[in-house]
Amino acid sequence: MDSIRVSEALDPRSIRGEATNFPVMYFAYVLKSIEHDFLYKGHRQILEKRIFQHNSGMTESIRPYIPFKLVYFEEFET
Repeated sequence: MDSIRVSEALDPRSIRGEATNFPVMYFAYVLKSIEHDFLYKGHRQILEKRIFQHNSGMTESIRPYIPFKLVYFEEFET
């Protein structure tokens, strides 16, 4: 059995394959196009990564509206 450092045990993503009592947190967010009058709403577990993906043009449907800035977010449990 692998040992787990206390600092790792606080992060549920560090305990692979084991049941945990930690809630999975998600973010609801709103992005605003900097150059257009366009808002986009979404939800995701890792917010920073998703904003990067949007601004990199990885979401085809909103590619014409990049770049975006985050104007609202709220964290919630699943």
